[in-house]
Amino acid sequence: MSPHVLAIQLKRIGDLLLTTPALHALRTAGARVTLALADNTAPLLPALTGEVIDDTLVFRRGSIQLAQWRRVAFARRGEFDAVVDFTGNDRSALLTRLSGARQRVIARDALKRAARWRPWCYTAFAETDVRLRHTVDRYLDTVRALALLIPEFSEKNPPAPVLHLPAEARAAAQEAMGGHTDYAVVHPGSARAEKYWPPERWAVVIDHVQRVRGVPVALTGGRGDPFEDAHLQAIRAALSAPVAADLAGRLDLLALAALIAGSAFFLGVDSGPMHLLAAARRPAVVLFGPTNPFHWRPRHAECRVLRAGEKNPPARGNDDPAFPPAARGGSMNEISVDAVLAALP
Repeated sequence: MSPHVLAIQLKRIGDLLLTTPALHALRTAGARVTLALADNTAPLLPALTGEVIDDTLVFRRGSIQLAQWRRVAFARRGEFDAVVDFTGNDRSALLTRLSGARQRVIARDALKRAARWRPWCYTAFAETDVRLRHTVDRYLDTVRALALLIPEFSEKNPPAPVLHLPAEARAAAQEAMGGHTDYAVVHPGSARAEKYWPPERWAVVIDHVQRVRGVPVALTGGRGDPFEDAHLQAIRAALSAPVAADLAGRLDLLALAALIAGSAFFLGVDSGPMHLLAAARRPAVVLFGPTNPFHWRPRHAECRVLRAGEKNPPARGNDDPAFPPAARGGSMNEISVDAVLAALP
């Protein structure tokens, strides 16, 4: 009988996307997978259910949802053979313990600064190092602690996020582009303002792509973030001509993923859409400042990564030596327009 694994990932969209190789590996090893996730990442479920996972438990982010906790602690207690905690906080630890599973796994270093009671929630600890492993590899290390037949991966072809986009999402992306088929996606926003590149520099790059390269640009962004809205408006104001398709705030998450998957190339920063790009494996230029690309970057060869303060040419996605794991990031202002233009696919 196939083991039933509860996988807990209650963080952001990027964290869930980077968990998908581990979820897919569990399925490949013959496990049935139930995913506990936060409601802000639930829009990804149509691209995961049936292919990467079998079932879900959706929790409201940042709150205790008693009905779901009771469902795990009573209605479904004993249903799971194992739990893998990818989140590593108090809520996920309690959920792990309430499951009643015989095997309950977490990365050992996720407990370094935890409350003393949290290790009691687990029965096994994965030996992996957050400082020295890409996040995808760290999550794969964690599921290997279950002693299932999790496949190993070649360093030349490392695993990427896994999405199976529905036809409706692809159709929505095509409709949004209004007939443009050879286009670039520019996503300059992020959840953290310190990851923003100056808007006037984005404008120069977008003008170059459209006027010199002759490639229409789709400008994308999230919904309802006043800082991102202001950032996008500053970019629009600095452009010499409007973008071919201004789609900021107009696409749902899966339509955005489909738009990126159908693009000629992607330009952006360390953000959730960067991980959608990693799943699509499209050519790209991604800018990193305060965060370390060693842990978060897309690793396919068609992705060029620029890091603030680096004087070397842009590295390909899986060029580990270019990104020391302990190196501190710099200001996004340290990335020049010339460096981005030179890195364009």
